[in-house]
Amino acid sequence: MPDLGSHLVRYCADDPDFAALISTYAMERLMHDARMGWRIEGNRMIGWTSGRKTYEDLLSLAETLVALIDGFPEQAWRWPE
Repeated sequence: MPDLGSHLVRYCADDPDFAALISTYAMERLMHDARMGWRIEGNRMIGWTSGRKTYEDLLSLAETLVALIDGFPEQAWRWPE
């Protein structure tokens, strides 16, 4: 994502409307800073990155996932309605 703010984040979704709901500038900013990927499978959120990481790096990635989840709009928690 070299062009932060251009909404060039790539995503694939079974529900494009839900993906559009959570694909915000804040999410794009977090992903750019963390240099990681993530996906939602059922009631789980899975994050990944490349290469070996220290414990502190992994903790930071987990905190980034928490920040992403905290940034989801309220409507995401009641999807679909």
